[in-house]
Amino acid sequence: AWTITLPDDCRTLQEALDMAKDDSEIRFRSGYYAWKTPVEVRKRVRVTGEPGVVLHGPWTLDECAGGGRFENVTCITACGQGLHIRGGRWHFLRCTLRGYGEGVCVLSCGGETELVLEKSRVCGLNVDTGLWKPYTCLLAAGSSTVKVLGSTLQDASGYGMHVTNKAVCKIEKSEILRHYKAGLKLDQDADVLMTNSLMRDNTA
Repeated sequence: AWTITLPDDCRTLQEALDMAKDDSEIRFRSGYYAWKTPVEVRKRVRVTGEPGVVLHGPWTLDECAGGGRFENVTCITACGQGLHIRGGRWHFLRCTLRGYGEGVCVLSCGGETELVLEKSRVCGLNVDTGLWKPYTCLLAAGSSTVKVLGSTLQDASGYGMHVTNKAVCKIEKSEILRHYKAGLKLDQDADVLMTNSLMRDNTA
């Protein structure tokens, strides 16, 4: 196993990705890490964190990587510069994904993406000037396949989840809460199965 620990082995996420090989683990010690330029993940990596780690900056998860895994991390992004997945297999486990600003969404996927969101939360972010809400927590588009398992989508100014094009989504044992519009929006040829879940306090 190849493990790169920040800040022990290098100082920035980009340096860690440059050093990494496929199937490497990039591990963050507790603390706050920030960057402004979008980081492109083009290798198959596992991103993990000690309790209390916060990663503040935009990501692009490229299909060339084939996939990867995020575990036990809090990611903060400006909407429109959030977590965008263009293909591959990706798994978010016990993560908190927070977005702020007037962009489209916190987490989005398209193409042939296979996404699993498990025991995680996607939500807006409290800042000094009040709650800056993303328009949509999770966008599933293209021919993507999405599983939302034991997770929570909350506090968007638009929709909790938008499933469009030919995306297929399974929502199980999850909550969709406090969105200004509908908790779940479907259009085009979207296919959604929702079981043992709760939608409440959504305006529409």
